[in-house]
Amino acid sequence: MSPVPRPTHFETEEAKERIKELNCLLDISNLLADPHLDLHSLLQQAVQRLPSAFLRPEVTLVCLVLGDRRYCAGAGTSETTGTTRTTGDAGDAGRAGTEAVLRQVVGSRGSREGWLEIYISADSEAVLLPYERRLVRAVAHQLGTVIEKKRAEEHLTRVVSLLEQRNRELERKSIALQELLQISGGLGRSGDSPGVIFSVREHEIAAGIRDGKSTKDLADQLGLSEATVEKHRYNIRRKLGLTGAGQNLQSYLRRGWFGRT
Repeated sequence: MSPVPRPTHFETEEAKERIKELNCLLDISNLLADPHLDLHSLLQQAVQRLPSAFLRPEVTLVCLVLGDRRYCAGAGTSETTGTTRTTGDAGDAGRAGTEAVLRQVVGSRGSREGWLEIYISADSEAVLLPYERRLVRAVAHQLGTVIEKKRAEEHLTRVVSLLEQRNRELERKSIALQELLQISGGLGRSGDSPGVIFSVREHEIAAGIRDGKSTKDLADQLGLSEATVEKHRYNIRRKLGLTGAGQNLQSYLRRGWFGRT
């Protein structure tokens, strides 16, 4: 029986690199599946995982560029936290190399959310290997997918919040309309004044009078002059047929009101 050939040094090293690549992809996949991470933390931690998957992490800088934000990790950054800066500040990129050796679109289904850039120190002879390019493409696609998903969720949350706000406004208006309809119905059923039709402003003032508010109170509440309120009071009395000086408007409204006591 022929002995099993021992792997060469090159094959052993290549296997180690594949393991690093797979571990990196697994780590990033676990990050993307974490529902408790916000988008900023997720992107920052994902970028921090990438440099260790390269053959020469000590000379490799990884930057994720999204709009005016740049997430960087690797050569020239803190080993524990990396850096987050605006795209106009290229300090880290300058220390690692002035030109990106790879600039991969971050996106999914044809969209472009940003760029994943790889820099190698200018004083290094290292080159980007084919498997490293494949890794960058795979991660860029993963990040693009999660960015699109997170932004869709944020948009949905804003839309739901807006709809809830509008629903509350509609409920308030519905309650106000029901009160006005009850006011109109209560007054219209009065034997002394069938079919009375008030304007919206007259309804508001009639409600205030019923509740004991003075002309000044109503003027302040509705942003009207006292003379205008008095004019509406006169029109309300006229429509109800209360022309005599001895007929109290507030008492009449309380007797004919939907909330009579």
